[in-house]
Amino acid sequence: MATKSRKRSKRHASSSTIDSVRRDFERGNVKQALKNARVCYRKQATSELRSLLEHIYIARAEQLSRQGLREDSRRIAQELLDLGVTESSVRTGLPELLLSIGMLDRLPA
Repeated sequence: MATKSRKRSKRHASSSTIDSVRRDFERGNVKQALKNARVCYRKQATSELRSLLEHIYIARAEQLSRQGLREDSRRIAQELLDLGVTESSVRTGLPELLLSIGMLDRLPA
């Protein structure tokens, strides 16, 4: 039996993907949310998605730090710093995170 394929518009598909990123993040599945947010941001770099991505980056780095995975936390924090922090709430939590993982010297001015 042949299967029918459904074509979705790119806009609808991307908005549902962003919704799934939000859903994963709200449920505490930060690792999956970060993975999907990176993909979405590469496809369509919107300010809304960038804001969400920054929040997910800092949450994942904090999560890894709490689990004792300092090197992984440092890698994620560096990715956030490379992206650049534009959100004030992320910028507020950044010094504490960087201090806890030994990266305070990389704090942007």
